[in-house]
Amino acid sequence: MLRSRAIRNLELAWTLGIGADWAILVVALLVAYDAGGPVLVGLVPLIRMAPGMAMNVLVDPGRFARPERLLFAVNIARVFACALIVAAITVGITPLVFVGVALEAGVSALVRPTMMAILPAVARTPDELVSSNVANALGEAAGTFVGPLVAGLAIARSGPAPAAGIAAAVFLIAAVAILRVQVADAARPTQTERPRGIPIRDGLRVLWAHRQAFTVTGSLWAQVAVRGALTTYLAILSVEVLGTGDAGVGLLGAAIGLGGLVGAFVALAAGARRGLAPLHFAALCMWGLPIVIIGIVPVPAVALLALGVVGIGNALIDVAAYTLLQRGIPNRSRMTVFSVFEVGIGVFISLGGIAGSVLVDSVGIHWALVITGLVLPVAALLSWRAARGLDTAALAFTERAAILRQISLFRPLPLAALERLAAGMEPVHYDPGQHLMTEGEWGHEYVIIGTGRADVSAGGRAVNTLGPGDGAGEIGLLRSSPRTATVEAAVPIDGWSIECPTFLAVVTGQDESLTEAWAVVDERLGRGAAMSA
Repeated sequence: MLRSRAIRNLELAWTLGIGADWAILVVALLVAYDAGGPVLVGLVPLIRMAPGMAMNVLVDPGRFARPERLLFAVNIARVFACALIVAAITVGITPLVFVGVALEAGVSALVRPTMMAILPAVARTPDELVSSNVANALGEAAGTFVGPLVAGLAIARSGPAPAAGIAAAVFLIAAVAILRVQVADAARPTQTERPRGIPIRDGLRVLWAHRQAFTVTGSLWAQVAVRGALTTYLAILSVEVLGTGDAGVGLLGAAIGLGGLVGAFVALAAGARRGLAPLHFAALCMWGLPIVIIGIVPVPAVALLALGVVGIGNALIDVAAYTLLQRGIPNRSRMTVFSVFEVGIGVFISLGGIAGSVLVDSVGIHWALVITGLVLPVAALLSWRAARGLDTAALAFTERAAILRQISLFRPLPLAALERLAAGMEPVHYDPGQHLMTEGEWGHEYVIIGTGRADVSAGGRAVNTLGPGDGAGEIGLLRSSPRTATVEAAVPIDGWSIECPTFLAVVTGQDESLTEAWAVVDERLGRGAAMSA
């Protein structure tokens, strides 16, 4: 992960953005309390959530040709929103403060969908993608911890306006970090692939077409609903059940945050060596079963330990489920689908909070905890086959990606570009003596040898031998010229062909790959000339 400058800058911007966003939340809560007491404080989540949901419904980041520029624009908009908050606090116009808070929350809603789509476009291997999602979880945990802490210290020392000013500076640093990220053209959806319809409808349509991804997304929404309910329970649990008072609410929340940091390191150690489906299953169970235990054994020490396990599960599910969805959704639709997912987060966390309140009122806090906690083990069972299916598909892609990586001109490509090539690989078979391509004829495909051996001749002279992991046909495709050599199967050959449009779109869309391709062309033409001489 750390070898990729693009990923390092993305993760830095993500972590800084999370911390600054939390700082603005702290500022908003304090201003609301000073202006209207608990009633106005209760409206702050709505002030932040409603613009974010509207943004995800109305704006599809998948329509933008350069998503990294969208991230830069989002962070610049956050800077202006913070500046508005600072000015409004300074002149004492409280409603304008909340306009700035709503603006910052609204544009921030585009960050996660765009990040989830960009990472496969800059990561080069499946393991690097998993590591990137682990870094996301670590960054979120670190930002969640540091952001409120810095904001609190700044407010205590100088007031809310300087705290908002610090957030503006942090967002600006995040924007500068994004400036150094560039997604290769080979990893971008083409103009015809980018969505054109209503974002929410398009995203739901894509999810419904990819049922396994839809099921995994449903399990994530179930987890979000349980989180909403748990947030409702924390105050009741601390004050009425555990006897830890108001201060205990923060302590219980801190246990989840600490568990999240531990979980991120666990995910980094586990990686994807045994597949992501088992990790996804375990994460859902670790989110739900500790809540059941708290309901059965309502003791402070048990509650703190159990919520720490919940935090670990939270980090694991972020890594496992997000990676499964990144692999299970086509590149052209990732941002659209993750926008729908963000809308679902807002809806289900609200529904979970309402359902939690109803359960406490109906059956009491103990049974409410037990019932709520059992939701996620059930969701884990229901989504197991879908997660396994996505894992199996990812394994098949990994195998094809490994074949493509053996060929030098494909080696520099990011995962999203390899995904396009892998989707265009068609199995082919050649019997001994059959031509894979013939000198002087126009070709329309690039051929990869999986098993077998082929002899290459030009002008009637043998010039090369190709074996497993070799490819042929790049010269004619890149130069738009007839084939310069005949490639004949010496033994039975099984392999794959890639059509010219797909080959050219990917190879010419990445500078390093195009440079390597021309180097291969020069080397083969030079070898042919030498053999002829």
